[in-house]
Amino acid sequence: EHLQKAQERVASFTDRENLFGIPVSDYSLLDTMQEDYAPYYKLWTTAIDFKEAEQEWLQGMLSKLNSEEVENQVDAWFKDCHRMIKQFGEAMPIPCKVATDMKQAIMQFRQNLPVIRALCVEAMQPR
Repeated sequence: EHLQKAQERVASFTDRENLFGIPVSDYSLLDTMQEDYAPYYKLWTTAIDFKEAEQEWLQGMLSKLNSEEVENQVDAWFKDCHRMIKQFGEAMPIPCKVATDMKQAIMQFRQNLPVIRALCVEAMQPR
């Protein structure tokens, strides 16, 4: 959030510098910071999103679930975890372990998908 605000301020500064004919300052360090931070942001937002959704899907009302959307989201998170494990690798063992643990949790949740799919079928819904 703070990096996004900083990016907006940089755009504003650049516009003002151009408006006044002042040489544009170099803010490439901010871009580098955002690139460096992005994998960690993706890791933690994915972990939080998965845990919140998992709880809702397992404890919420099945009649409100769309099994196809649940399955698509779980598959997307699984693929993201796989990419993050490769990205972090041995060079960053702690984030790699978090991504590995999350991938295992997603694999474990996948065992529930046939039940969710079966119970969310339109024929099972009250008329």
